[in-house]
Amino acid sequence: MGKFSKIKKYSKPSLSVDEKIDKLNKELKKTGMLSEIANSTSGVYTITQYTEPVPAVPPTLSDVPDISGITGNGFTQNDNTGDNTGYNDTSQLFNNNLGGNPTPIIQTPAETPAGGVGVVWHDVTLNGTAVGYIGPGNVFHQVLNPSIAGGTELNPDDPGYYGGNYYTERPLRSAYSAAYQSVYNVPGTYITWQCWLPYNPYGFGALYSEYTGIKKQDGNGAVFGLANVIVGIRPNKYTSNPGSPAQPGYTVVLTQNRLGDPNYFPGPVQPLGDVAGLGPLEVQTMLNIIRGTPGTPDAQRARDTLNRWAKPGSKNRDNLIKMGVLEQASAGGNMGDIAQVTPSATGSGRMPYGTPGGETMPGAIRGYRDSGGKVIDFDNPATWPSIKNQVKGA
Repeated sequence: MGKFSKIKKYSKPSLSVDEKIDKLNKELKKTGMLSEIANSTSGVYTITQYTEPVPAVPPTLSDVPDISGITGNGFTQNDNTGDNTGYNDTSQLFNNNLGGNPTPIIQTPAETPAGGVGVVWHDVTLNGTAVGYIGPGNVFHQVLNPSIAGGTELNPDDPGYYGGNYYTERPLRSAYSAAYQSVYNVPGTYITWQCWLPYNPYGFGALYSEYTGIKKQDGNGAVFGLANVIVGIRPNKYTSNPGSPAQPGYTVVLTQNRLGDPNYFPGPVQPLGDVAGLGPLEVQTMLNIIRGTPGTPDAQRARDTLNRWAKPGSKNRDNLIKMGVLEQASAGGNMGDIAQVTPSATGSGRMPYGTPGGETMPGAIRGYRDSGGKVIDFDNPATWPSIKNQVKGA
């Protein structure tokens, strides 16, 4: 107990702690942090602007414009030469006006290799139906195999597809299986088209050397025969408008002011029609803005704020009307009228507070004469009514 009493009575400073505090203060002064912490109120008054969030706009998909008429009625394929070098024209299947690359006019899965077009099928096989697309040179490329049992191997995981390209081509097979089933045997969704098929004697019914129909051989030795295929003609889709991602709302700091800053204007931070109670400092600040920057947007905003703050019929509003800051309800908006008032003038008159050019008018006193005959001069603050005494809850 005795030791505790001694500790309570001990009042000498701790040299080690005091020395550390002094050292810290010296370091803070060197960096300028101490004066900022002790003396600055920068950022206390902050005016911000909030931007509302913008919802995402999804992309717009539209039909590829049909410039050849292939999706309509009465379509005719372009004439070809009829010899072994002809029948290579596929221009009727594409629209060349939608960007740098030709765009398929007819339904074409997105997985189709570049230059390919359409959902195409034929029965020039040993048995069943082969499904694929038309590639460059008007050559048919098979994607789905014909089935020995008839029809097409529509299952992309069918064992018949196992091989070196099984995994890389599986998405392509899946896409064509779905697209083919959407148009197969649906009236009005397909037409006949002539193109080159890789030659097989089972489908064409003869060996290549014995075949008398139109045929050809390319530079690599591959042989082809011309045949009719079925082409789906549902319109292809393209992104006519990419849309836009969602934008979150955000706040931007417009200004930051310290306490007592005469340039601080509290008006913009108040919601329109809901101005909080203003004290003498804020009212005086706005009066200074109106007087010091007449005719500017800042002056008008200050006047609007005071107009919302001083309720009709209040003493504060009456004082602001007398000072020329606000107008009587029946004044007809004559804030810009200039009324010269001199000490010898009779009756009452005023020059609106902050009227541009008023200070240069000969003999003009920027103020008003109250009902008792006293001249209130705006350029002489000593004659002003006491704001501190007059500002009350509006």
